[in-house]
Amino acid sequence: MPVKSYYFFLFFCFSYLKVSAQKMKYVYRDAHDTTHNFYVKLIPSVPVKGILVLNNQELSATGNEYAMEKGILVACITPGYSDRFNQNMVGKVVLRCIDTLIHEIVTAHKVPADKIIIGGMSDGGTGAIRYAQYCAAGKSVYHIKTTGVFAADPPLDYERMWYDAAHSIERKDNVGAVIEALALNDMFFREIKDIPGRNQSAYQQLSPYSYTAAKGGNAGLLNNMHVRLYTEPDINWWIENRQKDYYGMNALDAAGMINQLKVNGNTNAELITTENKGYDGEDRLPNAWSIVDQKELIDWCLLVFNSKQP
Repeated sequence: MPVKSYYFFLFFCFSYLKVSAQKMKYVYRDAHDTTHNFYVKLIPSVPVKGILVLNNQELSATGNEYAMEKGILVACITPGYSDRFNQNMVGKVVLRCIDTLIHEIVTAHKVPADKIIIGGMSDGGTGAIRYAQYCAAGKSVYHIKTTGVFAADPPLDYERMWYDAAHSIERKDNVGAVIEALALNDMFFREIKDIPGRNQSAYQQLSPYSYTAAKGGNAGLLNNMHVRLYTEPDINWWIENRQKDYYGMNALDAAGMINQLKVNGNTNAELITTENKGYDGEDRLPNAWSIVDQKELIDWCLLVFNSKQP
């Protein structure tokens, strides 16, 4: 389960976009820092139906154009230091930062505070899910109410992740997997200062989803929200390339969360599984943004914006 940290210089990401300058705006909240705590918004010329917020992620040029044609304002945000995966996974400051950035966009364009979908990739998706739960728990300072949330291959169950990391270190797995495992264990020890065997409840309370907690733990905060998770569970690739089995894959968390939400009564929870779509350029990688069909994602956003709250 690679947890990627995304460090985006969106100036380059959007330089090829075929839209007029009037439809694209960069907002830097610190004039001396153009790498964090900023966002790029792509503004449709038609009335705005809702806002699609991408946490440390961006659509393709085609995806952006399609979204604007459909009246969706796309906001690519880079909250303060959220390119560090520990901030997206356990940080509290990043949630308040996302809240502030979204409030600015909502206010500037007079979009209803409940016409917002947030999502991201890997740990960026974890941060998006945590923010949706933050809003559902009534913690948004600006009373933001996310209508929907999506994530591509997000790590969600921290108890599972701790055991997987411990096993990776013990088995001396793939070098990259061991380095990541050491970083994860360091993060958990700094945040919780204990292991699941001695303090399981702390891991349950911190995780966006917990298999061992009643009703999925924090997953229950999404019972009344549109939720979509993407995963490409290519188990043979993980075994051959990362020495990982199902217990080391984010697919386990995604399936567990969606199943639990359905059991909880959420009829708007979806698990999207793909096959052979995960590539980083020409390199095979199931944990990749390419598993998301961006046009279909925009169509889903439209359905969510046009639907009544579940």
